[in-house]
Amino acid sequence: MDPLAGEVPSTSPYRIAGPGESSGQPAYAARVAWGQGTQDNLLSFGVGGYYARQNWGFGRIVNAWAGTADWSIPISRWFSFTGEFYTGRAIGGLGAAQGQSVAFNGESDFPTTAVQPSRSTGGWAQLKFMPLAKLEFNGAFGEDFSTPANLQYYSPFGSYPGPLIGRNQSAFINGIYHWRSNLMFSAEYRRLRTAESEPGIFTANQVSLSAATLF
Repeated sequence: MDPLAGEVPSTSPYRIAGPGESSGQPAYAARVAWGQGTQDNLLSFGVGGYYARQNWGFGRIVNAWAGTADWSIPISRWFSFTGEFYTGRAIGGLGAAQGQSVAFNGESDFPTTAVQPSRSTGGWAQLKFMPLAKLEFNGAFGEDFSTPANLQYYSPFGSYPGPLIGRNQSAFINGIYHWRSNLMFSAEYRRLRTAESEPGIFTANQVSLSAATLF
């Protein structure tokens, strides 16, 4: 895999190697799963692993890793339960910690500045209710909790020592109507909550109406 570290390019006109690419090796990932049943009624369990090396310059090497578990459980003909759990460190390139794999205790361009990987734990779970072949309702909750072990460290993006994202949470409920085999309509309400490692909590509510075609 491409060893992305989640870093933002320092300049837009020029492309330079990121910390993952500077390590000189790709990232590695594997997943093993067991399952039985059809796609519409699938019982499955899986586990996975991920490893990458990041070179943040001046000999600052970070070993990124993650462990995952996932499941899909048909509870009855109307209900199913799916989800995923993960834990790891320096996995901003996979979407954890809002893309922040590491934190610094000073200006990242200084060789004396120390780097520390962010620890991340989270996952999501979803309950589906499908009373009719054309109608389904879903409720889900997801969370990512990420922080460096030492809260005196700061975000590496740019020269501004910005706050680190501590906890991201999202919950939603929706209804989806399959009008035809290739046309569907949905309505959804979503609640977002983000807490920084330094004091600061932000929330948002989102309502959406959608139409989609399958091809």
